[in-house]
Amino acid sequence: MSGAISLSAVAKNGKQCYNRFNEKFEVISLRKLLKYMQGFGKECILGPLFKLLEASFELLIPLVVAAIVDTGIGSGDRSYVVKMCLVMIALGIIGLVCAVTAQFFAAKAAVGFASRLRHAVMKHILGLSYTEIDTLGTSTMVTRMTSDINQVQNGVNLTLRLLLRSPFVVFGAMIMAFTMILHLCSSLSNASMLYYCNWVLGDSVDSGAFNQIL
Repeated sequence: MSGAISLSAVAKNGKQCYNRFNEKFEVISLRKLLKYMQGFGKECILGPLFKLLEASFELLIPLVVAAIVDTGIGSGDRSYVVKMCLVMIALGIIGLVCAVTAQFFAAKAAVGFASRLRHAVMKHILGLSYTEIDTLGTSTMVTRMTSDINQVQNGVNLTLRLLLRSPFVVFGAMIMAFTMILHLCSSLSNASMLYYCNWVLGDSVDSGAFNQIL
């Protein structure tokens, strides 16, 4: 009976220590994590901004290729093709510079954030008693200091680099695609409507009508 009572007391004490550690840890919500980002506002703005510039240069590449095909190859102007190829290479180099710059600012903000967070966690751990440290275990605290904070650091880095770039690339590519093939889309939609009307009404439509639409 006394053994069961002692085990229950140990379990209760361990649970209290764990709850106290969680209260001191203060990384439960994202709102509490934002205070460790103070002082990195410039990096948080410049990182996504350069990523948007990189994505903009990437979206310009199809326009250059279309100009090469329509104007250069269509008219047989070799000098124009060479000039636009040089423009394409320049866009690639500028995009690479923007990508490296964005990665620099994102990494700087993520590493600074992780350093402050790791310092705060270490400060909380040093405030624990020996009993609480023995109850929680050294491996748990080492995991919090290393692996968990590294995961948060990678999350901040990916957020600054990809959170705004991905939607911009997706919607920008859709807009560019519909802009470049607007005539083709309208022609195909008109042909589809004509074919649908012919199928519903049962009337025969000659190929001349399709050629006139296209």
